[in-house]
Amino acid sequence: MSKWKKVQIGDICSKVLTGGTPNTQVNENYNNGTIPWLKTKEVNFNRIYATENYITKCGLNNSSAKMVPSNSVIVAMYGQGDTAGRVAINKIDLCTNQACCNLVIDANLADYNYIYYVLKDSYDELVARKTGSAQPNLNTQLIKSFEISLPSLPEQKNIASILKIIDDKIHLLNRQNRTIEAMVETYFRQWFIEDATEDCVMGRLGDYVDVIDNRGKTPPLSNSPLDHPIIEVKSLTGSSRFVSYEKCEKYVDEFTFQNWFRAGHPKVNDILISTVGSIGEMKFMIEDRGTIAQNVVALRAKNISPYYLYQWLTLPIVNREIKEMDIGSVQPSIKVPHLLNLEIQVSKNQQKLSMFNDIMESINGKLKINLSQCRTLTSLRDTLLPKLISGELRVKM
Repeated sequence: MSKWKKVQIGDICSKVLTGGTPNTQVNENYNNGTIPWLKTKEVNFNRIYATENYITKCGLNNSSAKMVPSNSVIVAMYGQGDTAGRVAINKIDLCTNQACCNLVIDANLADYNYIYYVLKDSYDELVARKTGSAQPNLNTQLIKSFEISLPSLPEQKNIASILKIIDDKIHLLNRQNRTIEAMVETYFRQWFIEDATEDCVMGRLGDYVDVIDNRGKTPPLSNSPLDHPIIEVKSLTGSSRFVSYEKCEKYVDEFTFQNWFRAGHPKVNDILISTVGSIGEMKFMIEDRGTIAQNVVALRAKNISPYYLYQWLTLPIVNREIKEMDIGSVQPSIKVPHLLNLEIQVSKNQQKLSMFNDIMESINGKLKINLSQCRTLTSLRDTLLPKLISGELRVKM
């Protein structure tokens, strides 16, 4: 590392831009907006190709929001939970809210992909620098003064290219899965909603499922990874239909797994649904792995296709009905008996159901393979990242 030098982040930026939020009470700031406007919750060690919200030119001109050129590095300065310290690269021109610090990297001094990976690997160190008492946050000055090791520009690009190849493959696999899942939703709607005729009957959810419910005493938990992850509500969020095990933060040992849980554990083809907090979040089990927290129940299909049932429960109109079962005062919650009284439409067309099941068996297999490859690639990238940017592992020029 003799040729590597220490620099502050601010020294390698041509600009450091902050953001702003247009007045939400002024409709002209948002109605029919075409300018991408980023919130910190969308900054999550990723590349940004689109945003959840858009603003108008009026909103941009009448706020402190500024246009951020593509290929900048965006750092979340504050936000709920563990948001502060996360980084992203915007692949489109956009503006952000005031909680983002937007680093426009000087291409003559540093490679923006390399800086992204350095800051990604420095997440814990950035978090340790947060200040404030009520809600500790980062600020622009803390980020600009953050010191990193910088190799020559060609070596930066070589290091970043290795890591980006892996990220691009992960992105491709995830995009394939999203396309496949969209196709499944189309099949289901066409066959069982739009073309539904007299071959459908209405029934009560409780007549078609058994419930695995482990609410009660809290088991002894570990924050260190063990064989049995606890699937909490956050593992049921996201665009994929499958449990996000990478979001699991608590675990139990073998003895606890085998002896503590009175109702047993979820199995392959069970449907998991959150009943406390962010209610109505749902995922499909494709692995016999882990068990559920007290704010999650598992529904095990009986006398009905689990694939059909999952698609029905995740229809927007049905999921909205589930969320409206909220009876919580302090925090949202659903009573399981209320959930089991939910009315569902059940197809009696065995030919269509058989075709749909065959398709889903094949699709689930493909989705599972893609997920497995993503995990392998993610592990490889996360192993290489600290070695490459520390100089422990050098790239041949």
